[in-house]
Amino acid sequence: MSAVSRACLRLAATAALRDVTIAGGSVFDSRIEAINLSDDQPIAGAIAVYTEQDEGEALDKGNGGPPFVSMVDLILEITMQSRVVQADGTYVVIRPVTDDELEATLDLIETQAEDSLFRSYAKNSVLFRLAAKRPDKKLSLRFTDPKEGQKLAVRYVTYTIEIDDREVPVLDGTRTGFDTLPYPFSAIAPQWPPGPEQEKATVIAALLAGITPPAFKGVIATVTPPASTQSDIQPEPNRVERWDVPQQ
Repeated sequence: MSAVSRACLRLAATAALRDVTIAGGSVFDSRIEAINLSDDQPIAGAIAVYTEQDEGEALDKGNGGPPFVSMVDLILEITMQSRVVQADGTYVVIRPVTDDELEATLDLIETQAEDSLFRSYAKNSVLFRLAAKRPDKKLSLRFTDPKEGQKLAVRYVTYTIEIDDREVPVLDGTRTGFDTLPYPFSAIAPQWPPGPEQEKATVIAALLAGITPPAFKGVIATVTPPASTQSDIQPEPNRVERWDVPQQ
């Protein structure tokens, strides 16, 4: 059941990365959000955690099929955000073009993040390594704006990790709460502090048990598709490069 185990890996990473780098609490699951910047702090770092490619060979070479040895790409999007005041007095938050100081900051955040995930003995780091069974390789890439050709203060760090992927337990009515999750998710989730990771794990556990759960607050939005089926409708871009920040 690599899909559930993949969610466990991603949530375990966000928990392990929060407040352990100079990005502070600006650690997000699956998308970068705008940071609340000010005149005193016009620029700051953030980390978004993604799980992308997931592939693996069947353990049973004869019959094939699940379970598979799942290798998952865990991606850290490390980015700097800058506060830019406009002519009308409002401001936007952008990803700035990089320079030597921003590059050094990105390098520091990447180093601190890697230490937390794979070397630290802090509780959430140890919990992450229950899900991340065997890190296999790493790739760190600089991001370049495809339109302008400018190198932005963004770096994508990919760790290919063999995850501890177990079958979802057979639910016979005796399992409740986090016990409906497969191991090691069932062992990790109860030990997270109250927060977004534990909230999402609670929803996933309830869904697996066939219970109507509370909604993913601020995570899932239901959108009615447009009636038009014209072929010239353009999809939204995969990455957001600019945020409009409401004024206080």
